[in-house]
Amino acid sequence: MKFLKITAILLVCFSSGCASVILKDLKINDDNLKKKAATALFTTEDQITLSDINSSPSTRNPNLNSIRFVATLNQTKHLCFVQTSGNIIITDAICSGSELLNPKRKVK
Repeated sequence: MKFLKITAILLVCFSSGCASVILKDLKINDDNLKKKAATALFTTEDQITLSDINSSPSTRNPNLNSIRFVATLNQTKHLCFVQTSGNIIITDAICSGSELLNPKRKVK
C-alpha cells in the first residue's frame, strides 16, 4: 500500500512538471512567435525578425484572440497569424509567402 502512495505522488509530481514545460513553450512571447514563424517558413528562429505585432479579439468567440505579426526572413516580409486563448498560443503560425503555400514546391 505504501508503494502505491509513493507511486501516485511521483506520478503527480512528474506529470505536473511536464505540463509546466509544455505550457512554457506555448506562452505568448517573442521567442515562441519566432518558433512558430520559423516552422511555417521552413527556417530556424535565429533567421527571423519580428515586427508589427498586433493582438485582436475574435468576433465569434470571446475566449479566442488572434495575433498578427510580420516575420522578416532574408529581407522578405511575411504576414503571419496565430490563434491564442488567454496567454497561450493554440495554433501553428500561418504565414504569407511560405513555401508550404507554393503549389510548385518540391516535397522531399
